[in-house]
Amino acid sequence: MPSYKFTYFSARGAGETSRLLFAAAGVEYEDVRVTHPQWPVLKPTMPFGQLPVLEVDDGEPMPQSRAIENYLAREFGLYGSDSWETATIDVVNETAREFKPMFASLFHAKTPEAKKELVTDLSENLAPKLFGHLEKYLKKNNGGEGWFVGNSMSYADLVTFAVMENVVGTITEDVALKNFPKLRGHFKRVASQERIATWLEKRPVTQF
Repeated sequence: MPSYKFTYFSARGAGETSRLLFAAAGVEYEDVRVTHPQWPVLKPTMPFGQLPVLEVDDGEPMPQSRAIENYLAREFGLYGSDSWETATIDVVNETAREFKPMFASLFHAKTPEAKKELVTDLSENLAPKLFGHLEKYLKKNNGGEGWFVGNSMSYADLVTFAVMENVVGTITEDVALKNFPKLRGHFKRVASQERIATWLEKRPVTQF
């Protein structure tokens, strides 16, 4: 088994899906959490001056969160059993990632008024639209009672779960998922998986 070192800030952000992939696969890794005072010194040593970064067996550091996720998903057998399943996982992932600009805006909002406007937009427009798309895709597989692809949890389920955590943490589960019962069930199903539940219990508490 290779040794893994994953470096990111002490936040969920662009690093949490990779951490969820490690958890789902039951693979041990070194979870290095960089503090903001440490970052200016560390930044010049990082590829592209960015985090996260993955190192495998002390090899060349791999940058770019999505490249890291794709690599881990393939290594851990969580990226579909054939090309069609892989493409379906990509469709789900890209849909879920459309939330990313909203959360970047929320993180950088400079006033309570600006943040309130963004939360309203998230609640009334973006979440209903994207969760509607995701619920439709979920229903295509076993009527939405299981996973996005096949009969076991995959990369798509983890990407979607990470996004739903952020949405639910911002506008509450009742508001975010009240009209999406299959997606709400999926959110609870991922969280209840033994390895995921263990990770959620032990990870540091962060806003995003």
